[in-house]
Amino acid sequence: MIHKFIRKSRQLVNDRELRQWLIRRLTARTRGPMPFKAHRPPYLNEIFSSVNQIDGVSKKFQVIESTRPEDTIHLPLPGLKLILRPDEAEEVFHLYYSDIETLLAMHRFAWLPLCGHSTSSCNWAQLLWNIWQKHFGDNFDNWAWHPYTAAERAINILDLSETHGFPSPIDDTLKSLAIHADLIFKRLEYFGEHNTSNHLSNNGRGLYRLGLALNIDWAIEAGAIILEKESNRILGNSGILREGSSHYHLLIARNYIDAWLASRRYSRVEEPIFKNIATRVLAVVPWLVLPGGMPLIGDISPDCPPEYLLGLSG
Repeated sequence: MIHKFIRKSRQLVNDRELRQWLIRRLTARTRGPMPFKAHRPPYLNEIFSSVNQIDGVSKKFQVIESTRPEDTIHLPLPGLKLILRPDEAEEVFHLYYSDIETLLAMHRFAWLPLCGHSTSSCNWAQLLWNIWQKHFGDNFDNWAWHPYTAAERAINILDLSETHGFPSPIDDTLKSLAIHADLIFKRLEYFGEHNTSNHLSNNGRGLYRLGLALNIDWAIEAGAIILEKESNRILGNSGILREGSSHYHLLIARNYIDAWLASRRYSRVEEPIFKNIATRVLAVVPWLVLPGGMPLIGDISPDCPPEYLLGLSG
């Protein structure tokens, strides 16, 4: 407790803007944050999740054709390139990682798009999905089910399904993904107008993609509304990301392009809205890339290396 007090005091001493704001608050010359209900943006007050009936949905999907991997795999994770052998896979989600983002990347299957959907990657995806389901599939009170992590994991599995199929047994996988949608919705990263970050828009992308794939109407509706509304919060009129990070701008551009392409595949009415947002965000990207490369301004996302997204620059 004393350490927290000392840290806050140092911050107050060193931050002139914070001191001025605090004086204005104490003298009632500025308003504090408006009251809000955590995890429940006001624009979703009329939408409620429900039990997802996905019986028979599996008939339109294929299963990964995989075998148990025999070779090692190099998993590109934030701060670590993990060399994993098949006989070590069972403990991979329980290893000690010096950075929490490394562990979260494992739970997000963030390595999968970076490795590509080769036969070897598919074999490893099946194996690690089975292990993840065994240890975390119904263990909802830990970092593995943080809404951002759940959304990223679901999208990476959905992307795999579109090229090679879902991990088997497919009915269990689809039921798990339906649970993903329900828990993301109940734990949305909304914390009022002052403390809501770009994570909420990605929560919406996860809901939207899951809703489209599994035919969950409420998830489609909630995801579409979140994506549209949050674009106004996180983007300026020019289309640039307000938080001032070149890497996160590329990431948000990727996210909205992904939502737009998904809406186009499913012939959705919101397709023109997402196309407009994606076009605005993408138009800024060439201005971020200088002749010597893209300067890394602001925060660097652990989701993927900046160079992975440079294709967006054209």
